[in-house]
Amino acid sequence: METAHREGVDWAYGNISPEALKNAGKDFIIRYVSSDPSKCLSASEARIYSQAGIDMALVFEDQAGAARGGYSQGEHDARYAHELARKIGMPDGRPIYLAVDFDAASEGVDVRPYFRGAAAAVGRDRVGIYAGLHTLQQVANDDIVDWYWQTYAWSHHQWDERAHIRQVLIYLPENPIKIARVPVDYNKSRKIDFGQWKVS
Repeated sequence: METAHREGVDWAYGNISPEALKNAGKDFIIRYVSSDPSKCLSASEARIYSQAGIDMALVFEDQAGAARGGYSQGEHDARYAHELARKIGMPDGRPIYLAVDFDAASEGVDVRPYFRGAAAAVGRDRVGIYAGLHTLQQVANDDIVDWYWQTYAWSHHQWDERAHIRQVLIYLPENPIKIARVPVDYNKSRKIDFGQWKVS
């Protein structure tokens, strides 16, 4: 697959205008769908970003440790995430990354049942994983889902070439990264198609 190096950001809370993103050299965003509406991308935001030419991708996270819940939890989360995404205008067939927001590999947590459940519920082509190196590799080596977003955290300065997106710099209190006063993480796309979309 052909590679591409576009720069984007992800964040949970706050509003960043398309102008501020472009001034910072970012042309895509990754935002949340979740049961907490205060951190979710809204339908109106999706329209505004689309009209401004900003691509979007989605990540689902209700609880950082949800992947501990196994097959049935994966089924539930994938269905729920896509239900939320439809309400904000994500086109059918686009993936949502499900977050493994803890060091599952170091803790000895096998996340593969969770992602098998997610893939069974909505199709592997509509499921991605967000995780550190060894957890991402665990799922990729078993060819469970089609989309991979690797975080710098828990990756020990190593990258897997299968990742569609690399989260290369994360917000930390000692290293506060902000755009328009909103804390963000920096990302680089590695593939032409990394699950991005706009509202039609």
